[in-house]
Order: sequence, then structure tokens, then C-alpha cells
Amino acid sequence: MTIWGSIKRGVLIGFLNEQKIDEAAKDPACTIHGLEILAMAGAASALGYLAFGDIMPGIIATLIGFFILYSFFNFAAKMLGGKAKGVEFFRAIASAYVLYFLVAIPYINIYASFVMGFWLMFVSMYVIKKLHGLSMGKSILAVVVPFILTTMALSFFMLSMGLSLTGG
Repeated sequence: MTIWGSIKRGVLIGFLNEQKIDEAAKDPACTIHGLEILAMAGAASALGYLAFGDIMPGIIATLIGFFILYSFFNFAAKMLGGKAKGVEFFRAIASAYVLYFLVAIPYINIYASFVMGFWLMFVSMYVIKKLHGLSMGKSILAVVVPFILTTMALSFFMLSMGLSLTGG
């Protein structure tokens, strides 16, 4: 399958198409296409702010953030009895990031980023339910708890950096 086929499939995954989730999870080409989609999503976030010099940092931040958060999601799903392999989960979720391309539109990018962020969390719950074979309750737990813990850790880090920079 080409990257364009993976982008189309990613849109359908974003609309919770179970057949496309299974296809992406089993398609080895989706590993590379998932990385490409994530890179394009990172570039889209910089373009939406008309910050053309920030395209590369946007790509790097998106890739790092994705791997950290979704590794925690996958780990939590495994701890709750999930059955899917990490690469299968990666393929399906990374494909769904095609929805994040909407943040490339200036002036609506802030709203689109907020909405897509929460929608992709819901898609993550659904993909965990489908691929890991967990109940929806456990899927919610596998996403919400790591999200809260990651947000708290990031907030603490930012607070401590701010205090150290100001001498407080």
C-alpha cells in the first residue's frame, strides 16, 4: 500500500472503522507510513501557527511526544491484560494521526488541536479495546491514567524548570 492509501485508511480509523484498525495493525508498511504520518502531523502543527522555522522542531516534538504517551498507553493496556503487540498498536494509532493535519489551517489550529487531541485519545481507547481485546472500561483506564500521570510529570518538570530559572 502507498502512503496515500495509509492516509485514507487513517481517516477511516479516525472514524472508528474496525476493519481498517485490523488492516493497519497487520500491515508492515504501516510502520513506516505511521512514522511519515506523524512527521507530517508535526509539520502541520508548525504550519498552522505560520511558524515555518519551527517545522523540524514540531516534527521532533510530535514524534517524541507520541512515543512517550503511546508507549505508556500500550504498557497500561498490557498490564490490564491486553494481547496486542506494541507495533500493531503503533500502526493503528499512528495512522489515525492523519486527522491531526487539520491543525495546519491557520486561525482554527488552536481549536483543531484541542479537539483532535481529545478525539485521538478516544480513538486510542477504541483501538486498545479492539486490538488488545479489553473492555471499554479497561481501555479508558489504559488511556486516562497514563495521560494524567504524564501531564502531572510534565507540569512538575515545567514548574521546577521555571523555578530554577527564576532562582525561586
